This record gives sequence, structure tokens and C-alpha cells, in this order.
Amino acid sequence: PDKVAAIWANIESTSLMDILRVPFYLMLFALSIADSDEMPSGSAGVLSTFIRKSLRREIDRPNPLFQPDALISRRDYVRLTRVRQWTHEKALPDSGPLLPALSAIALTLQEVGQLGTADHAELGFERLVELAGNQSADDLLEGGIALGLLTDDVERNVVTFSHRVMQDFFVARVLAKAAQPERASCQWQ
Repeated sequence: PDKVAAIWANIESTSLMDILRVPFYLMLFALSIADSDEMPSGSAGVLSTFIRKSLRREIDRPNPLFQPDALISRRDYVRLTRVRQWTHEKALPDSGPLLPALSAIALTLQEVGQLGTADHAELGFERLVELAGNQSADDLLEGGIALGLLTDDVERNVVTFSHRVMQDFFVARVLAKAAQPERASCQWQ
């Protein structure tokens, strides 16, 4: 009962009330706060908390892709297994190849001009191989799928984000680190 009261007080005191009206965010919020002391205060916090918890779940399984120096760095592995409270709610362990690759995929999808449509933008597997560089494209794809962030259409040989919000989140992370104002301007349609 005390935890429920604390959760409700947090929802009322932040911008969460509006965000949690969207079923997708409500589901992620519920998954994020289950068995946790973390309490996100906005949409980026909800998504970041969900991703950290998903990474921790894969470490605990143990999924070999999420062992030190595979898709996550040794430092990020240690942080995910030991740190209970991150420096800020939007912090993600991104010194390994997986999360930067997801950002590159999202940015590439935006560049092909499909981000503005209602449908999921798609990335051909061959392009994923190019973006992967020295990392295995298959491992990146399997890691993204394990976290619930990517989907793989083997028949059509394309990769998409599992939800448009996730794709937008990773684009926003790139733009937050290095503003690119030219991406904000577009011709009126």
C-alpha cells in the first residue's frame, strides 16, 4: 500500500499523468517500476528505465550476447549489475556497440525519409550489415530483438523497430548529443 501511494504521488507530481494515458507508455511504465526503486518522470525516463531493465533481464538469463564485451562493454555490464540508482533517469549504458548501433539504425531510417509516415520505417538487412561495421549484424539484430526493440521480417529481409516510439527515442538521443538543425527543417506537404 505504501509503494502504491508513493507511485501515485509521483504520477500526480510529474508529467506522467498525460503520458500514461497512452497504453504503450502505461505498459512500459508498469514493467519499469515492477520490483524497482526507479521512478521515471517523463516519456524519455520511462523508455530509458525500460531499456535498462531489459538489459538487466538479458544479463540475468544469462544471454551470451549480453555478457561483458559482447554487445555491452565490461563497464556497462558492471554498472547494470551493481548500480541501483543511475546518475539521471535518461542514462543508458551505451559504451558498448549495441545502443549506438540502435541509434545509427534509427537515424538511418529517418534519413531515408520514411520516419514521417504512419508505417514503420524499414531497413534492409544488407544496410544493417553496413551499419554494424566490425560488429556482427546478426548479433546486433538478435540483441535488439531480445530487448524487445527490433523486429526481423526474414521473408522480406528487413528490420524495423518494434514500435515507432522506440525509433523516435533513439533518433532523439542522437540529436540530444549533437544538434542537427537541418533535420528539423522540412518542406511543407
